[in-house]
Amino acid sequence: MSMYSFSIKDNSNLGAMSTLSTDTVIVKSWQTVSASGSTKVVYAELLVNEISDLPPKDSYTGYTLSTGSMAVVASRGITYRLDSEGRWRNQNSGCPAENDMQMFHLNT
Repeated sequence: MSMYSFSIKDNSNLGAMSTLSTDTVIVKSWQTVSASGSTKVVYAELLVNEISDLPPKDSYTGYTLSTGSMAVVASRGITYRLDSEGRWRNQNSGCPAENDMQMFHLNT
């Protein structure tokens, strides 16, 4: 079972979502890049509440997030990109999300 919950359906218009709800992850947009069997590789633009909500690339049953997928952390106003190793990296500094989590934890 996936640790994060949202569903993606083919041909859905998800671009209208612009605010956070009670969901951990909101999919603002997505595009299928490729498919292998029952798994689709998708480029996604996500909106999450906290850095700790950034999902692993294979956390959604039937889908894998592709390299370059983007996520905005609403609480911090920081944009992250998924690298080729499946790690979220701060788009401005290039640092892994784990480093930012430690830094913000130390500063609170």
